[in-house]
Amino acid sequence: MLMLPLMVLIIIVAVGVFFVFTQAGYVNTLTGLIVADTMLGLPYVLISVGADLRTFDRTQEMVARSLGMNCFCAFMAVTLPQIKASVISGAVFVFIQALDEIVVALFVSGGTNQTLTRRMFVTLRDEIDPTIAAISTMLTALTLCLVMIVVVSRRSSAAARA
Repeated sequence: MLMLPLMVLIIIVAVGVFFVFTQAGYVNTLTGLIVADTMLGLPYVLISVGADLRTFDRTQEMVARSLGMNCFCAFMAVTLPQIKASVISGAVFVFIQALDEIVVALFVSGGTNQTLTRRMFVTLRDEIDPTIAAISTMLTALTLCLVMIVVVSRRSSAAARA
């Protein structure tokens, strides 16, 4: 059920989110935009972190708990450092997806709560502005840098495990 945003056409997801958010009063609000982006990004985090948790040895966390740590402290001290690379990867994927998402933003955001890509789309529809090309270049460079961070993070994590 949590993987549905990846399998359903984005326009269908956007219309469904719009109808639900209209009933709840979240259209044109920052909260609605955050909830929609979180819903769309959740599958990327589940795939990234889930793959790392399948190979994680849970006995280390149980040992920490048997030595007096509570669940939260054991997770923060033992589990999180070992899955840090996949958490960072998931966060980067969600950020890139939220930065690129225009269809849901067209339905959900508006007024003062607009994403940069929505504003670019609306501006490009009305007039051709060289600022859009400059912003697009900067977004492409930012995405490339984030992907490089994920690659370096994964390599350092793999080297630390070995």
